[in-house]
Amino acid sequence: MTRKSASFLGWLFGTGGLKRTILIPFLCLLLFGFLAGWVLYLRGSRAALFEAVDALVNDTAMRVGDRVADYLNSAAALASANAAFFGSLEKPSSSVTDMQRTFRSELLRRTDIDIVSIGFADGEYAEAQRMPEGYVRIGRAGQATGGKLVLQRVGPLGSPGAVEVERPGYDPRERPWWATASAALGPVFTSPYAIVSTGELAMAAVVPYRSGDRLEAVATADLRLDALSTFIARIDTLDGGLAGIADQDGLLLAVSSGGPVTDRKGQRIRADEAPDRIGRLFAAAEALPPGRVFVLSGAGGRLRAAALDRDVGIGQRWRIVAALPEHRFTAPLGATDSLALLILAAMLLVTILLAFLAAARIASPLRLLAASIESLSLEAVSRGPEPGDLSAREMTDRLAVRPDEIGHLARAFAEMRSRLDESYRDIKSSLREKEVLLKEVHHRVKNNLQIVSSMLSLEEGHCEPDSVGDSFERLQDRIQAMAFVHEDLYRSGDFGSVHMDSYLSRIAESLAAGSGGSCLLHVAARAPSVELPLELALPCGLIVNELVTNCIKHAFVGRREGSVEVAIEAEQGGYLLSVADDGIGMEPALPEGRRGGIGAQLVASLSQQLHGSMEVESSPRGTRVTLRFGS
Repeated sequence: MTRKSASFLGWLFGTGGLKRTILIPFLCLLLFGFLAGWVLYLRGSRAALFEAVDALVNDTAMRVGDRVADYLNSAAALASANAAFFGSLEKPSSSVTDMQRTFRSELLRRTDIDIVSIGFADGEYAEAQRMPEGYVRIGRAGQATGGKLVLQRVGPLGSPGAVEVERPGYDPRERPWWATASAALGPVFTSPYAIVSTGELAMAAVVPYRSGDRLEAVATADLRLDALSTFIARIDTLDGGLAGIADQDGLLLAVSSGGPVTDRKGQRIRADEAPDRIGRLFAAAEALPPGRVFVLSGAGGRLRAAALDRDVGIGQRWRIVAALPEHRFTAPLGATDSLALLILAAMLLVTILLAFLAAARIASPLRLLAASIESLSLEAVSRGPEPGDLSAREMTDRLAVRPDEIGHLARAFAEMRSRLDESYRDIKSSLREKEVLLKEVHHRVKNNLQIVSSMLSLEEGHCEPDSVGDSFERLQDRIQAMAFVHEDLYRSGDFGSVHMDSYLSRIAESLAAGSGGSCLLHVAARAPSVELPLELALPCGLIVNELVTNCIKHAFVGRREGSVEVAIEAEQGGYLLSVADDGIGMEPALPEGRRGGIGAQLVASLSQQLHGSMEVESSPRGTRVTLRFGS
């Protein structure tokens, strides 16, 4: 792993304010958006799904009603056709055998009718009956059977075969369907009744045939209630669902699950009291308006159901309840939800990765810039870059080419660094200069102390007991002249040179103020724009101190007033220092035997130190001492 990747991983999994500032709000917003989007997706998809399911439930209930209405109308149409066929016969009662064959052919062509029959006013009866095993048998009653109902199986060629059922005392005029038809003016359905041959419940579409007001015959097409239950169970939109039918009296007619419609005593049960979920469906539908979708929960899962009151034809108005299981629709949606969740999770991971990369793109150059800034520290500068590290300038230059805010910041930092480097160089140069000056100051102080020591030694050798006070006073003036030069240096702030105008003026004023005596002295110093380095200024100051002191002591004896002028000016290749007075003058030899005094020796020594040449001009009008040096 490279140092760069290790640095990034350390930043990624470590702690850091910038990372928290960048990533945590973004990730919180991202997670909140993901959760909100997921919740909204679930709610929206479920709402859209259940809206479609509710529409399908209502459509299923309507479809069941339509199919049942078609089913009933088909039976009524067949009964009407048979009644019309009966009316076309010249001797209907003598055509029972032909009617049996016709009825058998009808049942073989159609699977939605269970019994087709016709009963006559004279007691004759003919029918064809479909058996659960799939074959069709024929039956008749009347004079030929001795009043018995005889049901026979039909052979391969259509001839009657073995007798399967005999029911004595059968009179069609006593059956429920005859009573219903006698009271009707046209096709009508009977209430459910028990079939004589099997005991099963059935309901018949009956069509009366009258001759005038006299009822001549009744044609029927019977539907077993079990077959009605099977019929609605086969409706395609009800796949996996549940449907039930109740008549206008609230009694159960059919259940798609094949459940019972009678109790143990054979009595029909109310739909809302039926066992299992069908009864609960009818009971829940009683409290709701028709078409309102409701949910029924139970051990078999949740059902979405609706109830409709439908006219199913020929005077029948039934309540139809249809229910569809939710899992039939939510199970495929669950797979879609899993796929959507997987896609969203992948998007979330990609977005988080992009967020980390974006944070790294922001933080990495900032960390690089921070490393560049840290490299400005004295510790980093003294340590130097480690092998493989970029220099601070290289790091800054790499970022400065970016066109964004980070590049602008890097360029500003590069400019600041350039100014800092320049300032740092100036500071180092100034520091070296100050170090040199400090060394020079210490050197000069040492020299000055040596001068003081030499002056003390000279003064000791020439001092007489009665002139100790004068000697120390002269020594004090010389030390004061040395002090003035240091004071001038720290007052001016320029430790490299001394302003001679100010320096010499202070020496002259100090000596004039301390001269005393009866002679009024005027001491002036003039050194326009002359600055000397410390190694030249200090000897000049001591020379001026000695010469002015000598003028004050010897040039104005017997005078009441006098003046001394000190001047220094630059000339070609050096400087000219002069001290002049308007006193009494002096002999070529110093008066009173002082040619070899400490002052003369000090002046000579300092002149040699300056590598200068001294000239003395004296007359009764005054004395001028000039010193040329620095050439």
